[in-house]
Amino acid sequence: MNSNNFYIMIVEYGPFAEAIEKNNKFDVDHCDLCDSNLRIKKANLHVIFKGKKMADFYRIPQYNIISQKFQEILIKNSITGFSFDDIHIEDEDSTLLPKNHINSLKELVVLGEGGFLHHLDGTIVRKCENCGRILENQELIKGFSVNFRQWDGSDIFYFKNWFGMPIVTAKVKEIIEEENLKNINFTDLNQFKFS
Repeated sequence: MNSNNFYIMIVEYGPFAEAIEKNNKFDVDHCDLCDSNLRIKKANLHVIFKGKKMADFYRIPQYNIISQKFQEILIKNSITGFSFDDIHIEDEDSTLLPKNHINSLKELVVLGEGGFLHHLDGTIVRKCENCGRILENQELIKGFSVNFRQWDGSDIFYFKNWFGMPIVTAKVKEIIEEENLKNINFTDLNQFKFS
């Protein structure tokens, strides 16, 4: 398996409803060395939804929410590297989405670990030695690779210094495409560019 067997799972917004944070409680993990902050949720996500077209994948910054169909597909295919958390729907009566859809949504909690980000040539992306934050000019980065000694082998994982962006194996990509899940796109990890 090489770097082009991994994909970044991305939400396609378009005509689909969007999840929006509402009244969430976060701790902030501050790095004194590079002065960056990481939000860490203290409780289940609180969200509202705008729009009326159902999707299978919703995102709020750093966190992912998936439909019941998506949940069932992951379980049925023995995909590894995740769990589910309940979410709380704020202003439930004002949403235009069907109640059975929003009541079955769960947060996709990514547990798989991919180590730190590496360039295509295998060298590590320059990072803060304390928190791991990317310190390189992101506009100059063209693609990433997985260090197999750091990756735990999970089908879904995060890099330690790219929290919130799910990375999946070719197996997961193929299953999602075969099942025709809505509003999910993939970018080859080795072709990714920051925009």
